[in-house]
Amino acid sequence: MTSRRQFLVSGACALVGATVRPGAAVAASVLDALPAYWQAHLPGIAAKINALKAATSDAFFFLTDPHLHANRLWSGRILADLIARTGCRNVYCGGDLPVAFGDKSTSSTSLDGALEKYTATIVDPVVAANGRLYAAKGNHDFTINASYNGTTYGTGVSHTYSAAFARDFITARNPRPFAVTNAQDPLACYFFRDAPHVKIRYIVIDTSDSGQAESTKSWGVGYGMRVTQIDWLARYALGTLPEGWGVVVIGHIPLAPVVGSEHAVASYNFALFHRVLEAYQRRTKIMPFAAEYDFTQARGRILFCLSGHHHADRFTCHNGILHVTQVCDAAYGDYRKGSPFCGMGLVRTTGTIHEQGLDCYQPNVATGLVHATRIGAGSQDRVFHAFPVDVASGGTRTFVASRLKGPLTWACYDGDRATLNDGASTPEDYVTLSHEHLVSIANGTLTAGSSGYGIVVAMDAAFNKEVFCVRVV
Repeated sequence: MTSRRQFLVSGACALVGATVRPGAAVAASVLDALPAYWQAHLPGIAAKINALKAATSDAFFFLTDPHLHANRLWSGRILADLIARTGCRNVYCGGDLPVAFGDKSTSSTSLDGALEKYTATIVDPVVAANGRLYAAKGNHDFTINASYNGTTYGTGVSHTYSAAFARDFITARNPRPFAVTNAQDPLACYFFRDAPHVKIRYIVIDTSDSGQAESTKSWGVGYGMRVTQIDWLARYALGTLPEGWGVVVIGHIPLAPVVGSEHAVASYNFALFHRVLEAYQRRTKIMPFAAEYDFTQARGRILFCLSGHHHADRFTCHNGILHVTQVCDAAYGDYRKGSPFCGMGLVRTTGTIHEQGLDCYQPNVATGLVHATRIGAGSQDRVFHAFPVDVASGGTRTFVASRLKGPLTWACYDGDRATLNDGASTPEDYVTLSHEHLVSIANGTLTAGSSGYGIVVAMDAAFNKEVFCVRVV
């Protein structure tokens, strides 16, 4: 295994400098005043974030699936406001910038128009506020379908940009100081960023890591992680992690069931990469393909994996690793049916704070506690206990949700299996959970079944949640 020092000295890392669009000055309008409803909401959000700083290691903002322009495009200015109020400068975008239907350049929902809006309304305000923005590639980046169910958009010609275009847009156009990418992979849209002062490595993966060529094929970007990416992630992003550091993995498509599709997890090398993460966490050797990775001397710890894609708030503990998916920033209604334990009251109404959906995550490397403060979209905060607690098979254990107030509702479910029904209209019908490992819970007391991993969740009346990862042994 190559040491971090050897890796850096060898020149195998490429530092991507902070850049803005060539020749483009930041427009004065990018920091125009927000609407009154946002001005009233953000001071309280900033106060929450600032109050948590003493108990957490770091903070970063996350938005995903903006599908521009499916809201009034305030997200960048919201982030700029919060950067100024909190001093938290790092922003991650989980991908899927364009809407699904349009053409390359002439329709009102064009692909080129979405990329311009992303730069002007998200990137530019963040940069103007002295922030840094890091982006993952989504399955709609950068491809569009020009006809659907008899509707034709613009020229009627679908378009998919090349993998080289995606690389340039993801790794060069956006401001990404200190990002380490794979210099041996000319199409790499994956990288990591170190925060040495807090001992956290942020690893951004590419779950649509395909070598597609420019074409007129609709939705020409596929799912998948190439062996080249997984090898680099295992050997360098994980293999060079210093002692005592934590890892946050950020991507677009979820790597685990319950938060994602079991079919997608089983396919596209997602399960293979997850086995690498598990081997690192368990300090074992693994040979997922021709290469062997020896993590027996590893000294870091994976905190959680964060993604989007399904436009929903979900979470699971899959084989010892916490996975979180987040509601889309686009004002889409599918959030309501896809998000269990969130209620059905939220409507993504234009002209309210619920039109946008972002979060601030604040992890603690030592304790594994992760605070997620919601900005807009339901205003439901979460706190995750990322490191699993053990419960004996067939036994019981009582949990205390010390960070929630008032009467609580409790639930539990297995972390390795759930059935998703895209045609459902409510969360209860959309996600059917399993209870073989975590059988039932009443007033915080869990009854365990067979060995495996799962989730215990406590909710208050406003659906704020405290979430515990559990291992049944």
